Amino acid sequence: MLARTSSASSVCSDDSVASADTTISLGPADAIVEGPKRTRKRFTTLQLMMLEHLYHKASHPTREQREQLAKDAEM
Repeated sequence: MLARTSSASSVCSDDSVASADTTISLGPADAIVEGPKRTRKRFTTLQLMMLEHLYHKASHPTREQREQLAKDAEM
């Protein structure tokens, strides 16, 4: 069961709680694992063009298409 959260944190769809400094993942048996917050990655202009091209061709690309794009774009 999820409890209400304050405005400083939020609950993500993968059963983790994100706050301003750390992410707390709720694993099996409600074990709490803390880790550093991931830094945001910015896409290059070429990567954005490749992403837009793929999503214009197929609005719901397959896993294989997404993985190939990630490999080709070095993401």
